[in-house]
Amino acid sequence: MLKWIGCILVMTGCVGGGMMMAVGLKRRIRILEELEVLLQRLYGEMEYAGNDMIDILKILQVESIYFSELWQRIIERLERGDSVRLWEVWREETKRKTGLSPICFLGQEEQYILQEVGRALGQTDRKTQLHMLKLHEQRLHKVVNKIRSESQTQARVYRVVGVTAGCFLVILLV
Repeated sequence: MLKWIGCILVMTGCVGGGMMMAVGLKRRIRILEELEVLLQRLYGEMEYAGNDMIDILKILQVESIYFSELWQRIIERLERGDSVRLWEVWREETKRKTGLSPICFLGQEEQYILQEVGRALGQTDRKTQLHMLKLHEQRLHKVVNKIRSESQTQARVYRVVGVTAGCFLVILLV
């Protein structure tokens, strides 16, 4: 009896692990979609409203679900005057990975795009900034579409591997 309970627990754990991997993939897609919308909003605020960067980041912070903490840290450092350049603060804060930071869920390419956005914002004239922002937005859009198209298959693979690993371990235990 105890052996069967152990088998059920092992099977449940493996299936749950596969399901968690699939859920993590969906979360990554949601984070990337939000980042894409935030880049569009950043472009719009710079192009049409012409607001100061701190004001733009405050708007993004209010509208953001996943990135509000990142925007808050950047705003605080800019207001304190820790660094003269926006891109230095941006680079340091986007490299900082805290607990449940959305940056932890991003792949290398997405992290690179996020860091490059900051580099474009702090060093060039407005027209070049807008052009670079549009390029990064398009690049991120391609990445999101690629991940979205692959996610169905990967999620299925994660679930199947979880079930298969559970069955294998149960057979070993029995």
